[in-house]
Amino acid sequence: MFADLENFLGIRYTWIYACFLPKLSGVSATGKLIQHGVNSKPEGKVWPVFLARDGSLGGFKSVLSQHLDGFKNEGCVQLGPEWDSGLGCNFAVRRLNVWTAAEIEGGVKLSGPGFAVAANNEFPSFGGNAGILSYAAGYNGYGALCRPGNVYELEGVWRDSPVIDVAFSDAALESIFGAEEVTLKTASGSCSVRSEAQRIIGRLGPVPTAPQSECGALLFNSQPNSETLSISNIALGRPTAASSSEQSIYDSEKAVDGSVDTRWSSSFQDNQWISVDLGVVYELFAVTVAGSHIKDFCSLSSPVIRYFKSINPT
Repeated sequence: MFADLENFLGIRYTWIYACFLPKLSGVSATGKLIQHGVNSKPEGKVWPVFLARDGSLGGFKSVLSQHLDGFKNEGCVQLGPEWDSGLGCNFAVRRLNVWTAAEIEGGVKLSGPGFAVAANNEFPSFGGNAGILSYAAGYNGYGALCRPGNVYELEGVWRDSPVIDVAFSDAALESIFGAEEVTLKTASGSCSVRSEAQRIIGRLGPVPTAPQSECGALLFNSQPNSETLSISNIALGRPTAASSSEQSIYDSEKAVDGSVDTRWSSSFQDNQWISVDLGVVYELFAVTVAGSHIKDFCSLSSPVIRYFKSINPT
């Protein structure tokens, strides 16, 4: 018997247990067979879901956290302590991921089936039962659970936020639970969202060089066009390091002091470099460098940078 366990932002593990063979497995007949949120932050006690195709979850397809009480309105039932007092559902609840490199100012709220209840703002739910989503900085996004085939709405300030993308479910599971999608609505539009596994790597969301998905562009802010990109000097005054400096008056901090009258100049050798600590993680789309002896910059830069311009201030 097995079940798939999805964590806070959809990373899937196989959870092995012998719920019908306690004597052979060593699992106590009166002990827990599953548990939500082992050694986790509060979100881990709310959002993981156990899934099974063989009836090994007490005959249910999904077992959700007991804290998502709104899913009782969808027909899910309260289970006993052996199932961590979770909610057993006769349908495969799946993961909705909203990927963004920075937290959305003002927060994100999901409305739809399973979340039409009063918010429980106590630990560990913190409003998650009513669709108030928590940002997972280590995973670059927000995670929630949705019932396939339904309509959900996301509320947030998208246009003033970093580039956002969205994915639903896991393409690898379609052979088990069938094709799955949800209709997602925002103030910007509506789109049917389904898995795009080729865009996902590990726990950090879309592949950096992948274009924003069609649904991401429709629902949130589309990626800026390189020809109309507005430039902001996020490197101004930030800490620097360099492989060398020609003289002390040309040290690396002069590269980010905002003046066209000063500069960093390396020793006259190949393979010289400079780095700037921006302080926080940014999603970069363009780099503009003032200088007349810059070569092979793009071959050394991150693949996420899609627009590079070198200018000579003189």
